[in-house]
Amino acid sequence: MDPLVKGLWHGFEKNHTYLLSLVADVEDSQMVAQPSGSLPKPLNHAAWVLCHLKTYRPIIAGLISNGEIVDPIDNPFGMKSSPQMDRFIYPAKSVILEELERGKAAILNALENVDPNVWSMGLPLERWQVRWGCRGVAVSYLMLNHESIHLGQLSGWRRALGLPPA
Repeated sequence: MDPLVKGLWHGFEKNHTYLLSLVADVEDSQMVAQPSGSLPKPLNHAAWVLCHLKTYRPIIAGLISNGEIVDPIDNPFGMKSSPQMDRFIYPAKSVILEELERGKAAILNALENVDPNVWSMGLPLERWQVRWGCRGVAVSYLMLNHESIHLGQLSGWRRALGLPPA
């Protein structure tokens, strides 16, 4: 594997391991819990964060493999969504984690078989093309920065609920 691609995978794998540690002790019933107190809007709870991240993993794999992607903008867990308190909106924690693992495997498969020319290719969504310019920038952002932002939210959510650090 090319060293830069290996670096992408290494960072993503570290994030994934951290993700698992952040929810290891969270019960299914706690996945939509919100801390008490006055907040202007609900925190991004575990169910929303994990469903949001699982939405993007097939997209990342599709960008790397030059496959078809589905625009996540109107996805129930996409960028326009917000965390809901209804636990039944979200799959069970075990199902979400399985889907995250499948997404992780699809990304690894795509990275192992990547055509180096894909990194400079344009993006299939106009708003992404304007924002990132090419797949290499989009993929590195989505794999590393986007995941890290949401894992930080998940860590903060844990602490606000009085859970110990992961």
